Amino acid sequence: MSILKSLADALEPWATLYKDVKPVQIGVMFTHLGALVVGGGLAVAEDRQVIRAERAGTLGPASITSERSAVHRTVVAALVVLVLSGLAMLAADVETYLVSPVYWSKMTLVALLLVNGAWMLRIEKRLAADPGLAPAGWRLMAVASKLSAVLWLSIVLMGVWLENAA
Repeated sequence: MSILKSLADALEPWATLYKDVKPVQIGVMFTHLGALVVGGGLAVAEDRQVIRAERAGTLGPASITSERSAVHRTVVAALVVLVLSGLAMLAADVETYLVSPVYWSKMTLVALLLVNGAWMLRIEKRLAADPGLAPAGWRLMAVASKLSAVLWLSIVLMGVWLENAA
C-alpha cells in the first residue's frame, strides 16, 4: 500500500464528513475565502499605497506607520486561518491534490508569498529604525510590495484553477 493511499485511508472519516455534510464543506470554504478576502485584501491595499507613493515620488518615512503594523498582524492571523482551512480542504481529498501540479504550483506561490512577507517586514524594520535610509531601501520596499500584490493575485488564480481542475 502506498503512503498516499495510507494517508487517504487515515483521513477517510474527515473526507466523508466533508463530502457528505454540505454545511461543513461550506463552512470550511467560507473560512478559507473569508481569510483570503481579509488578509489578501488588506495586504494588497497596503501594497497599493506603497506603489502609489513610489509613483508620486512620496515614498519615504511617512510610509511606515503604526497602521501598517496593525495590518500586518491581521494579515498574519488571516494567513494562519488560510493554512488551517486549506489543510482541511486538502485532507478531504489528498489523493487528488497531492499529485496535482496545480496544487504544488499554488503551494510554491504561497511559500514565495511568505518569504516575500518576511523580506518586507525586514525592510520595514530597517526603514523604521532609520527613516533617512538611502532611497535604495525605499525602492526595495516598493519592489516587495509589487511582488506581494502579484503573488496574492496569482494564488487566487491558482486556487480557482485547482478547484476547477480537481
